[in-house]
Amino acid sequence: MAFFKRRGRAGRVQPGECYHLYPRSVYDAFADYQLPELLRTPLQSLCLQIKSLQLGSISEFLSRALQPPEPLSVQNVIEYLKVIGALDEHENLTVLGRHLSVLPVEPKLGKMLILGTIFNCLDPIMTVVAGLSVRDPFLIRFDKKDLAESAKAQFSARDCSDHLALVRAYNGWKDAERQQSGHEYCWKNFLSAQTLKAIDSLRKQFFSLLKDTGLVDKPSENCNSRSIDEHLMRAVICAGLFPGLCSVVNKEKSITLKTMEDGQVLLYSLFSA
Repeated sequence: MAFFKRRGRAGRVQPGECYHLYPRSVYDAFADYQLPELLRTPLQSLCLQIKSLQLGSISEFLSRALQPPEPLSVQNVIEYLKVIGALDEHENLTVLGRHLSVLPVEPKLGKMLILGTIFNCLDPIMTVVAGLSVRDPFLIRFDKKDLAESAKAQFSARDCSDHLALVRAYNGWKDAERQQSGHEYCWKNFLSAQTLKAIDSLRKQFFSLLKDTGLVDKPSENCNSRSIDEHLMRAVICAGLFPGLCSVVNKEKSITLKTMEDGQVLLYSLFSA
């Protein structure tokens, strides 16, 4: 999840008290003490910050905390950052790692933004990254499930890509907004206007941030000279999501999923009916 705040909010605060009301069941489930911020901060971004501040070995630095993260979790993150090219074999920041350390998004999403900039397909990639940072804009209404799935399938076309479906849905919404028919577009296509607006806001912040960090130093048109190349877009998305990828192997009556390192893998649902 990406965390951003509007710049205009700065300075508009003052001392005071804030009261929250909770149901008894929620209140009773609260822990006695809040987790330390160190354990609430995304570990991948934290490790990059440690290296960018030149604080030495990641594992040694974190082990000195009062409540350090699990050593195995830290080691897994270090290996992941090496695999994606953010750290070298000696655990030093690479050029990519230095750029990722200043982007307030998950490293895989930051890498996707950087690749979108390099390959001049930034606009659709910003939409994908923003969509992965907020909720799914496609609404599945139980009373109209078939219609909702049909509407989403129209955006997926033949490539069966949720990411490209999101790009097409967002672009259609922007066109409708320019014609002052955004509400009707969302209603017809089972889309959440609120989520699309959140994606639009994040996109603007991404572009501003990339300019501020010097990753974008050319006109917007040049950053999008290849934004209609869907093969390139898919390649950039895959490169950003790597190594969290698997291939689908079709069998006669079923399919299997395989990764490059682990071989066959299984998918487990996180929610029960």
